[in-house]
Amino acid sequence: MNTKLLLHAALSILILTLAGCSDDLTSAEYAGSSLTSSNLSPSPSALSPSPAKVIPDLSGDWNWTESQQIVVTAELEGLWGLSDYPDDPIRITCTSGGRLELVQTGATFTGSGSQQSTCETPDGASTPTVPFPQGENALGIEGYITGRAVHFEALVGEGFYCPYKGSLKVGGGVATEMRASGRCETPFDAQPLTGSAISFNAVR
Repeated sequence: MNTKLLLHAALSILILTLAGCSDDLTSAEYAGSSLTSSNLSPSPSALSPSPAKVIPDLSGDWNWTESQQIVVTAELEGLWGLSDYPDDPIRITCTSGGRLELVQTGATFTGSGSQQSTCETPDGASTPTVPFPQGENALGIEGYITGRAVHFEALVGEGFYCPYKGSLKVGGGVATEMRASGRCETPFDAQPLTGSAISFNAVR
């Protein structure tokens, strides 16, 4: 009789113990599941889209100036009226400026403008402004923007092709100043004329 009571008591204790372990296991699983779910949930900042990059606005009217060094070799001294000049080659400095109107589409732009130039030899003697055309619509330009960098090509007259690269000064999303440097390629097969050390500046 006593043995039966002892077995019954032992069985009851075993059942209660297993029930308690089951409850603890369930709680642990629930807690782990809750933690894992929290870790996998994206933060509000991760769900927010990245702000689009604003392309500076270049469209509108500009005033531009430029200084350029030109090396004239013997083949073209007559074209510049410098056949009797003692130096060969002759290094001429030309200063140009005018109005520029740009039209922008996305990150690309085109434009045209006026040009007025003066050129002189190292001793200050004036020379013709060949090959730069003068007056309204004498300048053509096209280019593109990357960030605050600007790249453009200018046709400054008589087939001269001049690539430039530089930077923009921007305020409130609008470009207010362009600074660039470049080099012009001559249209002549023998390359007797080279334009270099170009310093370009344009402001609103």
